[in-house]
Amino acid sequence: MAIPLVHYYRLADLHTSPALQKKAEELGFALLGSEICFNIQITAALDQQDKDKLEYLLKETFEPEKCRLSVSFISAGGSVQEVGPRQQFTSAWSTNAVSICEAMGLAKVVRIEKSRRYHVQPRDNKASLSAFSQLVHDRMTECVYPDGITTFQQHSEPEAWSRVPVLAQGRKALEELSKEKGLGYDEQDIDYYLRIFKDELKRDPTTVECFDLAQGNSEHSRHWFFGGKCVIDGETMPKTLFEWVKRPFKENPSNSIIAFHDNSSALRGFQHTAFLPDTAGSQDTAAPAAFKESSRDFDLTLTVETHNFPCGIAPFPGAETGAGGRLRDGMSTGKGSLVVAAIAGYGVGNLHMPGYKMPWEQEDFQYPPTMAPPLQVLLDCSNGASDYGNKFGEPLICGWTRSCGQRLDTGERFEWVKPIMLSGGIGQMDHAHVAKDDPKPGQLVIKIGGPAYRIGVGGGAASSMVAGDNAAELDYNAVQRADAEMGQKVNRVVRACVELGDKNPITSIHDQGAGGSGNVLKEICEPVGAVIDIRKMKVGDPSMSVLELWTAEFQENCALLIDAQNEAVFGAICSRERVPYAVVGTITGDGKVVVKDTRDNSEPVDLQLDLVLGKMPQKTFNMKRLYNKLPRALDLPASLSVEVALERGVLRLLSVGSKRFLTNKVDRSVTGQIAQQQCVGPLQTPLSNFACIAQSPLSTTGGATAIGEQPLKGLAGDPASCRCMAHLAVAEALTNLVWVKISSLESVKASGNWMWAAKLDGEGPKMYDIAEAVSDMMVELGVGIDGGKDSLSMAARVPLADGKAETAKSPGQFVLSVYAPVPDVRIKVTPDLKTHGDGVLLFVDLGLGAPVLGGSALSQAHFARFLELPYNVIPVRLNSSIASLQVFGQIGQGVPPDVNTPALKAALGEHGSGSTLRMLRLSRLATRIDLSGRSPGQQELAAEASQIERCAMDLDRGGDPEQALVCYQQVAERLAKAAAACPEGNPDRAVLARHAGQVLGRVVYLESLGGSPATAPPEVHIGFERLSDGQTHGPLRHEDADGFHVVQRTNSVEEDATERSKPSWRKQAASAAAVGGTAGLLVLHAPIVAVAMAAGAAYATTRKDSAGDAARSMGDMGLQAAKHTRSVAEEYKVPERVDHAMSGVRSLDERYRVSERTQAAASSSAGTLKEINRKHQVTSKIGSGVVTATSGLIGVTSTAVGWVSRTMASRR
Repeated sequence: MAIPLVHYYRLADLHTSPALQKKAEELGFALLGSEICFNIQITAALDQQDKDKLEYLLKETFEPEKCRLSVSFISAGGSVQEVGPRQQFTSAWSTNAVSICEAMGLAKVVRIEKSRRYHVQPRDNKASLSAFSQLVHDRMTECVYPDGITTFQQHSEPEAWSRVPVLAQGRKALEELSKEKGLGYDEQDIDYYLRIFKDELKRDPTTVECFDLAQGNSEHSRHWFFGGKCVIDGETMPKTLFEWVKRPFKENPSNSIIAFHDNSSALRGFQHTAFLPDTAGSQDTAAPAAFKESSRDFDLTLTVETHNFPCGIAPFPGAETGAGGRLRDGMSTGKGSLVVAAIAGYGVGNLHMPGYKMPWEQEDFQYPPTMAPPLQVLLDCSNGASDYGNKFGEPLICGWTRSCGQRLDTGERFEWVKPIMLSGGIGQMDHAHVAKDDPKPGQLVIKIGGPAYRIGVGGGAASSMVAGDNAAELDYNAVQRADAEMGQKVNRVVRACVELGDKNPITSIHDQGAGGSGNVLKEICEPVGAVIDIRKMKVGDPSMSVLELWTAEFQENCALLIDAQNEAVFGAICSRERVPYAVVGTITGDGKVVVKDTRDNSEPVDLQLDLVLGKMPQKTFNMKRLYNKLPRALDLPASLSVEVALERGVLRLLSVGSKRFLTNKVDRSVTGQIAQQQCVGPLQTPLSNFACIAQSPLSTTGGATAIGEQPLKGLAGDPASCRCMAHLAVAEALTNLVWVKISSLESVKASGNWMWAAKLDGEGPKMYDIAEAVSDMMVELGVGIDGGKDSLSMAARVPLADGKAETAKSPGQFVLSVYAPVPDVRIKVTPDLKTHGDGVLLFVDLGLGAPVLGGSALSQAHFARFLELPYNVIPVRLNSSIASLQVFGQIGQGVPPDVNTPALKAALGEHGSGSTLRMLRLSRLATRIDLSGRSPGQQELAAEASQIERCAMDLDRGGDPEQALVCYQQVAERLAKAAAACPEGNPDRAVLARHAGQVLGRVVYLESLGGSPATAPPEVHIGFERLSDGQTHGPLRHEDADGFHVVQRTNSVEEDATERSKPSWRKQAASAAAVGGTAGLLVLHAPIVAVAMAAGAAYATTRKDSAGDAARSMGDMGLQAAKHTRSVAEEYKVPERVDHAMSGVRSLDERYRVSERTQAAASSSAGTLKEINRKHQVTSKIGSGVVTATSGLIGVTSTAVGWVSRTMASRR
C-alpha cells in the first residue's frame, strides 16, 4: 500500500503582485492570501530526526515560523485554487531537491513537488474559478489540483504498440496514422515508406517505427528542402541550397577542421597554457586531482541552433531547452568539447505593450490562443535562456533582438507570430579529439543524463509544421522541459573525459534532440548497426509506452560509445559527478538498428539503417516567384525633424533601443575567459558589436564572434532586394567583427541560420536567391560558412473573429554568426567615446553613401511600410576595407595596444539600420561627450538629390520614363543649387556641376524616345560620383570603395577636415586632354586644337585653384565616358565598323603625325602657351563653360547612343 504524501505549508506573498491583482480584479476576484505547499513522497515513515532535517531544508532561515507541517495557513472563507507541476513527470526542481536530501541522508524522500495555493474571494456570481486558474498556471508544464494532491502514482497502463496495415490498406493506412498522430508525412514520404515496407521488407511497419521515421526524417532533422531539387517557375535550378551554402567553404577551407558533419563547427586555434587536473601519475584517473599549468592545443568551436516552435507554445521552458540543447550540441562535438560562452537572438511580433502604443503597431491583429503573444515571448524567452545559462554557469555575451509585424498592400501579413529563438555558443576542443571514431562491433552504447519522461514527444514533426496545423494537445506534448543542474552535471562528465587527453574513454558522442533516443541512437551506430534494450533506459515515469520511451525528447541526455574495458573509468566519473548512466546496447556490425523489449521479448523496431538514413531519395520542390509590391519612395512630412524621427520612432524600435533589459539579467563574465561582452564604457552601456573569449585565464589567445542579420531588406522578395539583404547581412557580420584583431579575413568562418516559411507560396525562391547571393559574396571575400541550421515552417495560422483564419508569415530571416581566431584578445576597440579633446569620428562608408530608406528603421517606425531597395545597394570592396580597418589604430600591428595611443582611443562602431545619428547617439550614451552640430545647406541639397536620383533610376529601369523624367529634373535642380551653395575653392562645386550635366544628358535621351521605355540603362549616361564628405551619386560601382571621411568632431573647433587628394598621373593626363579639347572647341576652334590640348595639359597639371579642380573634373568625366562607351559597346553589340573607323583614325594619326606634333608643341612652346592663355582667357572660360560643355556634349552623346541602341536592337 502506498504511503500518503507528506505536506508542508509555507506562507508566500504571491498574491501581492500588482499585475496579478489587476488581472484578478478584471476576472472578478479579490486576492486574500497565498502559500506554497511542499508535496513530499516518501518510502517509509519519517522519524523525528528525518523531520528535523527536512524542516531545516524547507523553512526560511529568518522566518521559520512561516513553515509548518500538515496545517494550511489559509483560513476559512472564499475559495482555494491550487496549481502545480503535472503529476506524470518529475520536475527539475524535484530532481535537485531529492539529490540534496540524499546528500543529507534522507533516502526515504523520493520526490518533492511545489504547488501554489491562492486564497480568492469572488466579487460576483460571474467570476469563473476556471478563468482564474488559467491565469496562474502554465498549461504546458502545470495543472490544477481541484482537491489537492494525495499521491503521485499513476495507475494508467502503458499503451501497447501495434502494426500499421500497410500491406492490406496501402497509402490510406499511413495517411490516417499521420493525421491522427501529427506525423507530418507528405506525399513523397508516403511513397517512400510504402516502397520500403510493402515492396522491400514485405511487412507491416510498427507504430513505433512509423513515429520514429516521422521524427528522425522530418524536415527539422534531415533538411530535405536544403538538399532537395528546386524547380522555380518550371526551371530546374543549377544547384541545391546546400550546394550554394557549402560552395564558399569548398573554395576556401583554409583553417576549418570541422564543417557540416558534426554537432558544431571548428577551426584551428592556438597552443596555450591552461589549468588542468594533474592525472599523469595517478592509478585512478577518475579520482580528484590537483590542478596544474599545462600546455594544450585547443581549437575553436561554434554551434548556432534555433528553438522556434517550442518558444511559440511555451516561451520560458522553450528557451530553456533551446539553450540546453545547444549546450549539449557544443559538448558533443568530436570526442567531447568544452563550452565557454553563449550568443542569443530573438525575433518577435509587435509587442503591444500596455500603455505604450507604438505608431507602427496595428491594433486589429489577432493572435492564436494556443501560442504566447509577442510581448510574453520576448520576456519569457529571454528569461528562460538567461535563467538556464545562469544556473549552468555559461555567460551570454552577444546577441540581436528584433520586432516586426506588418500587413502589406497585398493583404499578406508578415509578423513573427511564430517567433525566432536563436541560441549559439562558442567553445573549444582538444585538437586530438576532433574526429569521432567509427563505431566498432562490441562497443558499448551508453546514455547519460536524466531519466525518461513523457515530454517532447513528436517535437521533430511538430517543429516542421506551420504553427496551428497540429492539434493543440499534440503541440503541448511536443515541447520539452529543462534541468540546468543535470545539464551541468552531464557537462562535467564530458569535461572530465576531455581533460584526460589521450586517455579520454569517449570514442563518439551525440546529443539527444528531436526524435529522442530513436534519432540519437541511430546516428551514433550508423552505419554498422546496434541492438538496443529499451528496458535498460533510466525511466522516471513507469507508465511510459515503448513508443514514448523510444521517441520522447526528454532533456539533458547524450549518447556515446566507449570500449568495454573503459566502462569502469567512465562509470567512476559519472558516480563522482552524480550523473545517471546506462549501458543500453551494443554495436553489432549488421547494419540494422533493432530495439528489443525484454518484458515480452518483442522487437518494436527492426530497421535497415541504409534504408532510413543512408539512401534516402532526394525530394523535388516546385515553386513560383511572387513579389510583394512595395512603395518606391516615402512621402516624408515637411514637419518631421531628425530629432522627432529619432525620439518618437527609431529609438523606440526593439532593434534600435536599449538592450539593458536583456543584459542586466544574465551573467556576462563567469568562467574567467570573457575578454569582451556586450557592455562597454564607464556606464557599462550594451553597445559592443562583437564578443571575445580567451582560451584560458592564463592565455591571451582566443576567439571572437559577431552576428549579421537584415531581414526587412528582403521583404519585397524580388531578386534585387534579396541580394541586398544577403549582402548587408554578410557585411554587418564582418563589420561587427572587425574591431578585434583576428588572424586574417580568410580565417573567418560562419554559421548560417535560415528561418523561413519556405514551402508557402513565393517564399522558397526568395530563400534560394539569398543563398546564391550569400554564396557569391562570401566566395569573393574569401570567407566561408561551415555549419548552421534551417527552420522552414516559419508561419502561424491565426483564427479571426469571423471564424476564418489567416496565415501570418514570419519575415524571412538569415542570420550569419561569424567567428575567428584571435592571436591577442587585448587588441580590440569598443564603441564608447573615449576622448574629450581633438578626436574625430570617422564614418567609414562601405556602401558608397547610398542614402536609401528601404528596410530601414525609419520606414518601419514612422510609416509602418517597407520600401523597395535599389538594385545596386551593395557594400563594395569589403575585404580591402576590413583589412584597412584592422590596421587602423595599430590593430593590425600584432602587438598589445598602448592605451595612451590616440588612434586606439578613437571610438569605432558599425552603422547598422538605425542611421549614423543613432550610432553617434548610442556611443555618446556610454560617456558624456557633446555631439551637437549642424550640416550646411549644400550637404542637405546633395543628399536630397541623391535620394531622388535613386528613385528616378529605379523608375527608369522599371520602364516608366515619364515619372523618371520628372524625378531627374528635380535632381538636376537640387544639384545646381547645391553647386551654387559651395564656397569658392570647394572641389564639390565641379563634381556637382558635372553630375548635373550627366543627369540632363539622361533627360535629353529619354525625351528623344518620345515616351518609349529606355533601351540603354541609366548607367550609360549617369556615372558614379563621390563628394568630399562621402556622399555618393549615381550607380554604385565595385571599383569605388575608397574614402575615410570625417562625420563630426568631438569638440567645437570649426575647420576644414577634408584633405583634397592629389590626382593621380592618369587623372592628370585625362583631364589635360579633356580640358584641352574642350578649350579648343569653345575658344580657339579647330585649326589649333592640338595647341589648345597642350595648353590645357600644362595648365591642368599645375593649377590648384578652382579652375584646376574643374579641369581635373573634366578629365574624370572623360574616363567615365570611356568606361561607359566600352560597356555600351559590349552590352549593345555595336557593329564592327566602329572598330574599322577607329583603325582609320589611327592610320590618319600615323600618316599626319598628330600625336607626335602635339607632344612637340607641348614641350617647345611654353611661352607661346602662356600668351595664348593670357590673350584668350582659356582658364576662366573653362571654369565658366564646363557645365555648358558637359551638358551639351553628354546630351549629344546620349542621343547618339540612343540611336545606336535602337538600331542595334532592331537588327538582333
